Amino acid sequence: MMGCEKIPRPDSKKKNYLEKVPQVQIAKILRADLFKILINGKTQTVHLAGIKAPSPKPGRYNKEISKFTGQNVDLINKAGKQGIALTKELTKDRELRFVEFGTNSAKKGQIVFDGDLIFQNGTTLTEKLLSYGAAVTPYDKYQTVVDYKQLEENARKNERGIWRHPVKIEHRFYVSSSFKSETLSVDRSQIRQQGNGRNQRLESHKEFEKQGKIFVKIQTRKPMNYPYKLKLTYAFVKRQDYGKKIQEVSSAPIRGERRDSRSGSTKYKPLSSSDKETNRKISQNNKDYNRGVSGQNVFKLETSKSITEEIELNSLSTNIVILSDIVNYTKSTKAGTSYSHGEYYVNYDLEIRVGTNLIYSHYH
Repeated sequence: MMGCEKIPRPDSKKKNYLEKVPQVQIAKILRADLFKILINGKTQTVHLAGIKAPSPKPGRYNKEISKFTGQNVDLINKAGKQGIALTKELTKDRELRFVEFGTNSAKKGQIVFDGDLIFQNGTTLTEKLLSYGAAVTPYDKYQTVVDYKQLEENARKNERGIWRHPVKIEHRFYVSSSFKSETLSVDRSQIRQQGNGRNQRLESHKEFEKQGKIFVKIQTRKPMNYPYKLKLTYAFVKRQDYGKKIQEVSSAPIRGERRDSRSGSTKYKPLSSSDKETNRKISQNNKDYNRGVSGQNVFKLETSKSITEEIELNSLSTNIVILSDIVNYTKSTKAGTSYSHGEYYVNYDLEIRVGTNLIYSHYH
């Protein structure tokens, strides 16, 4: 059956169809997809066409299913006995009919009939096994009334049976991230200032276009039975430079003074309430505008609005680059004094979730 591309399948849901199909009894379940049945007083070996179910005995057959599914072979070996138990439960005390599609030669000259077991309501055992994740359909093309691939896909997404993942979904990802502030372009200009001879000075400017980049690497644990949908929420931290502080706003204590006429010495009066209030305002101003001492840059840090994007992971290794808006930044030298003004990115915040589970976070 491994080379079979088309599986003819009659429509078991057509009116009066079941009356024409012989009723059978299951004599022995060898695998979830392989049986010995009693039909018309004779014992026949039958296989459910178009699917493969794990064997209760480890070996080459289970290794093939392990390779097809990406699941660990030990899990496939356990699924063999579980599939037989499920089949017993599904078929117990149920009226079954067998429709034959063809024959398939097995070992030792034994003839195996390919077909399907049909319940009284028209559904088939093949549909049930695929829905429960007890079997797989490794065939790319076939003709059938029931969409086997869709049944298998639903079992994958709901992680049933063979498709069960060994670890919880929030522990299936290894995530790392890093940041880079990149200069996209530089525009240089020089202006000669007025003056004669040695007194002439150049005023120079460099204008940069800058962009922040967040690099995210996600490694996904095997097996990857279906694409994962992740949500990335990120924000860039931006520094705004306003140039250098040329003149310091003093926060030194304000002190009155008077001269002692007899001794000729200078004595200081204590601060008045008005002086203390003025001092407080100056100190607060320095904090509000993030000003350092004279000659240092005046700047402010801002965090951009958070953005949420959805991505789909289709491979075990995924690399993502998140780009910020482009901003402008200028470095200037004028009259012997250097200063900078404009914006550039210095850090980022990042959260990654799968469903409601937080799987990674970075905060500046």
